[in-house]
Amino acid sequence: EDDLEETDEQALARYEKQEMNMGCLSILWKIMPLQLIVLSGTLFLFLTDYYLTNCELRDGSWVSKAMHLPSEVDGNLFRFMFGIEASQQPDAFWTMPEVSS
Repeated sequence: EDDLEETDEQALARYEKQEMNMGCLSILWKIMPLQLIVLSGTLFLFLTDYYLTNCELRDGSWVSKAMHLPSEVDGNLFRFMFGIEASQQPDAFWTMPEVSS
């Protein structure tokens, strides 16, 4: 009802206040699709989990942890589904080589 009674000058002033004085975040929020924001956040979480689980920080760089073969190979679906790791052989088949400086 108030919009019907406002003058052209008041409508222009309201438009400039609401639409023209947007900050960078509000413009970005209008441009970026919500699915892209959710997808980017999910990607960040999974990448962070991967690096924290499988890598270690050495001299400011992420490198792979020593890799071990499993002691037994069986197709246990329960362990796979719930992330229960199988026992591993004590000797690593691959380690990150030391870099001499």
